[in-house]
Amino acid sequence: MGGYYYRAFDWGYAKNDPTPVKEISSPTCVACERYIDGLNNVIQKGGHISGGRVTIEQAKLVTGVFTVKSDYTILVT
Repeated sequence: MGGYYYRAFDWGYAKNDPTPVKEISSPTCVACERYIDGLNNVIQKGGHISGGRVTIEQAKLVTGVFTVKSDYTILVT
């Protein structure tokens, strides 16, 4: 799932479309909402995002105690 999230995240920037992230995000995910709202804000103002792409070399599930509440924690490199 973590790998798919980042592919959806990258797609949103590449195509200026936050829909894939919105479809898989929990309504309580603050970071997801910031991404979706930020990209929608750019689009609504007639802008677009271009440039770098997100590349994932590795994504793995990690366990432990973290400062952010989450269902899963993925280490991405």
